[in-house]
Amino acid sequence: WEARGKVVLPPAVLPDGKRFAVADAGGHVLLFDADTPGDAVKQWRGRGLPAGEPTLRLEATADAGKPRLRVGFGRKAVACLDPDATEPVWVAPE
Repeated sequence: WEARGKVVLPPAVLPDGKRFAVADAGGHVLLFDADTPGDAVKQWRGRGLPAGEPTLRLEATADAGKPRLRVGFGRKAVACLDPDATEPVWVAPE
């Protein structure tokens, strides 16, 4: 598995156990298929995410049975990501 930059937060494994995410120093959140080494299958950067390096915990959860990733940026904002969507579910506050 190949991240774009230095990984700054420990990986978070999604509830299905088949995918995991990491956050890098460039502000990317990268989603990988656990069974297929190589490039990320999805990435978030910009697209409504706060600017800066992820600095708070990267967490995988489920909300109403749907997988979610939560990650903090610069100790001032938290984003919730749907691994099956390109835009954040929510960002608070910025």
